[in-house]
Amino acid sequence: MMVTRKLVLIASIAIVASWPADRVDAQDAQDAQADPMYRAFERIVEDLNENRLDSFVFAVDKKAMLETIYDQRLIESRVRDQFSDAFAGQIETMFVGSFPPAEGEILGKIVAFERSGEKATAVVRFDLSPYQYLYHEFHLRAGAKDDVFIEDWIDFFRGERFTEAVGDQLVMVMPGGNQTRSLLSPLQLTEAETFQASELFKAIRDQKPDRYFEILPGLDDRIQEQEIVAVTSVHLAQQSRDKQQYRAALTNLAEHYSTDPKYTVMLLDYYLPKRDFQQALDAVLRLKDRLGTDDAAINAQLATLELILGNTSDAGGYAESAVSSEPGSELAWWAALRTRTAQEQYDAAVDALTVLEDEFGHKLRGKALERDAGLAKLLETDQYQTWLAAEKP
Repeated sequence: MMVTRKLVLIASIAIVASWPADRVDAQDAQDAQADPMYRAFERIVEDLNENRLDSFVFAVDKKAMLETIYDQRLIESRVRDQFSDAFAGQIETMFVGSFPPAEGEILGKIVAFERSGEKATAVVRFDLSPYQYLYHEFHLRAGAKDDVFIEDWIDFFRGERFTEAVGDQLVMVMPGGNQTRSLLSPLQLTEAETFQASELFKAIRDQKPDRYFEILPGLDDRIQEQEIVAVTSVHLAQQSRDKQQYRAALTNLAEHYSTDPKYTVMLLDYYLPKRDFQQALDAVLRLKDRLGTDDAAINAQLATLELILGNTSDAGGYAESAVSSEPGSELAWWAALRTRTAQEQYDAAVDALTVLEDEFGHKLRGKALERDAGLAKLLETDQYQTWLAAEKP
């Protein structure tokens, strides 16, 4: 899948003799990959990787999605009718538009799959660069002739379920009093608060961040703390590139929704600049548990955070798991290099150096390592000197 705009990175930490893979997990993975639903969905992901979205759009269960979007929402009938007519033609735009701008390809990989009867959940990791990964959880239903249908998905970059986000946006198209109160339920709003909140939702609808942040401070705290407002504030502050508003929005999100793994990616942008690495680690662990995956990119990130916190043994475990499960991951090898050096496993560390140079094109000599406090001590070891002196093919 291709997004051709300039890549905008959300500030985050670099997800930077291997242990054998767990046999039970390996067998489970083989069983999942043999499932017809897995194979059908894998073909859709492969098409996305080739910039072909037709199979994805076809697989979306439009009827089921519309029912979910309209369920118990006060959407004006005109808005509903117009959206129903246009929905099929807008799916591709809405899906691609949810990704951050990227240069080059966005490549997806299924990293978890679980089936129960006719339903299944698949987690796809989308690689935007060697150091940025996004996760989507797709909710699937088996069709006839080994087809698969997509009933919904959760975007862990934007922190939202697709049908919920679309439904809320449709309510905001004409946010009258009843519609506004429904979006902020179960809060009891005064007439004045209803009017103010309605104006806020109009600013969201019209994509006017300046107007939104002009209205927001005048709202009662209990409204600003509502999930729909807290999350939207982060999105609009990021869109406006207002650093002060962005920090304030992240602070509000962290205060009230820190334990929700949907918001891990956003909250890392709050914890890491503050150097609150324990909170960052806890958030990534919640995400890993929520996704139900032993993904290499997540394990590499956990290795980095554990290493920063001084937990070298735990860091090493995550790093070795990452390179074992995905030896083609550059980030996993960076994590392995750092953790092996920290544990004074210098023979294994120079093995990681070799991989990073030969497979990923890095030149890790002299000053390249001197500039990194965690790796500088490797320069003085016999293992590094022997490696350096050896002839390179």
